[in-house]
Amino acid sequence: MKPWRMIYWPEASPLDYIVTRPLVNDLRAEGKIPDTFMIYAVNRYFVAVGRHINIDDDVDMGNSAKLGVPIFRKIGGGGSGIWGPNSFQFAMAFGQDLFPSMEESLRVMIGKILLQAVHATGVTAAFYKHMGDLLVGSRKLGGFAVLPHGERCVNMGGFLNVDELDISIASAVLKTPEEKFRDKAAKDIRDYATSLHEQAGKEISRKALVTAIALHLEKVLATKVEFTGLGKMGMEFYDSYLSQYASEDWTFSKSSSKRFEKFPEGYRLGLSRHKSRKLVCAHVLVDGTGKVAEVMLSGDYFIKPIDGDDQIANNLVGLEAADPEAIRKRIEQTAQSIGFEAFMMSPEDFTIPIINACQKALGKKA
Repeated sequence: MKPWRMIYWPEASPLDYIVTRPLVNDLRAEGKIPDTFMIYAVNRYFVAVGRHINIDDDVDMGNSAKLGVPIFRKIGGGGSGIWGPNSFQFAMAFGQDLFPSMEESLRVMIGKILLQAVHATGVTAAFYKHMGDLLVGSRKLGGFAVLPHGERCVNMGGFLNVDELDISIASAVLKTPEEKFRDKAAKDIRDYATSLHEQAGKEISRKALVTAIALHLEKVLATKVEFTGLGKMGMEFYDSYLSQYASEDWTFSKSSSKRFEKFPEGYRLGLSRHKSRKLVCAHVLVDGTGKVAEVMLSGDYFIKPIDGDDQIANNLVGLEAADPEAIRKRIEQTAQSIGFEAFMMSPEDFTIPIINACQKALGKKA
C-alpha cells in the first residue's frame, strides 16, 4: 500500500478548511495525489452549513455578523455546526477500492483508527456508534460522514471536540429546527455535546493526538504516514477554489429568504417539513393556474448524486400541484433515472413534504 499523506494545519483559517477540502478531493479523484488525511485546528469560530441546508433555518445572520462569525457552506451533506479553536476538523480523501463499502470505511477510519487515538488521551469510555459518531454515553464527541466523490474517490469529513465549545457563541449563531431533536433524548446542545477535555479532566495535547492518529492509521491499514503540506499543485489551484467556495452564490445557494423573497402576484408558497432519519424541508411555489413553478428541497440528509435533490425539484416544475400521484410518479421516475440514493432514507421521504407543501400552497390541509 502506498504511503498516506497527512497534513496538519495547527493555525488554519476557516477559509483554509472550506477551500482545501474540495480541492484535495478533486485532486485525489483525478489520481494526482495519494490518499490524504487532513487535520485542521481552525483559529477562529465559523459556521459550516451542510450542503443541502436552508441557511435561513440554521443560522441567525444578524448575530453572526454582530459576533464576527463567518458563514460558509460545506461540499458534503449533513447538518450545520459551529467550529473553531475548540475542535479538530477532518477531511480525508482516498480511493474507493480501499474498503468494500462506505459504511466499512467509517467503521475502520473512525471506529478503529480515530477511536484508538481518542482512547490514548485517557477517554476510554468513548465508543463508535454506527454510522459515524463518537460518543461518551449519549453525548457526542465527534461526528463524521462519508460520500463518494466522483467514481474513484471517497470524501470523508467531520469534527472532534477537543476542548469545550463556547456555548454563548453557538447559541447566539445557530438556530436548530425543533424537528432535529425530536427523536433525541438531548434537547439542548449543552446536553448533546461533550469534549475530550471534559471527559479526560485535563488539557489535551493536540500534537500528541495528531501523532496518535498517525500511529494508529499506520497500524490498522498497514501503511506509512508522511507528514506534508498542501504542496505546489494544491497551492496553484487554491485561488480558483477560493473564488467558488467562498462566494455568496455558493454560501446562499439554498436560502428560502433569497429565493422566495419576491414572486408574482397570484403565486402561493407552501412549506412542509418531514422528519424520518433525517430532516427534509420542501418549499413549493405554485403559480396562479395551480401548477408547480419552483421547488427547493433542503435538509441535513446525505444523497447521491450530490445534486439529486435539485434534479428532483427541477423536474417537478409544470406539474399540477393538486395531483399528488403525478408528483409521486415524477419523483420515482427521476430518482430511478439518476440513480438517486438517500442514505438511511427513501425517495418517499422527499415525496411526503413536497406533496404536503403543494397542499399548503393551495390552501388545503396537508
